[in-house]
Amino acid sequence: METRTLCIGVSIDLNLHLCRDNVEKEFTTGAADFYVPLFPPTPRPDLSSGMQTLRDLFAARYPAAANLRETDIVDTSIIDEVERSGFIERLYAGAPR
Repeated sequence: METRTLCIGVSIDLNLHLCRDNVEKEFTTGAADFYVPLFPPTPRPDLSSGMQTLRDLFAARYPAAANLRETDIVDTSIIDEVERSGFIERLYAGAPR
């Protein structure tokens, strides 16, 4: 009787383990399929819509802030370098967009 119980216990444990791994795989695949299209492939900051708000906010205390440009606040050189290297293209090669 003990041997049978042990075999059933191992079988149930193995099946639960396999089931859990499959569920996790389905979940992560489903999550990726949902979220990947929501983000741009190249993560570039876009301050254009908020630049005037930033200028207005800081100009009262710092008058030079009235002339701020997006390039004065954000340095995209590392993003440019990663993009030029082909990393982003390779990362998304074959991925549905």
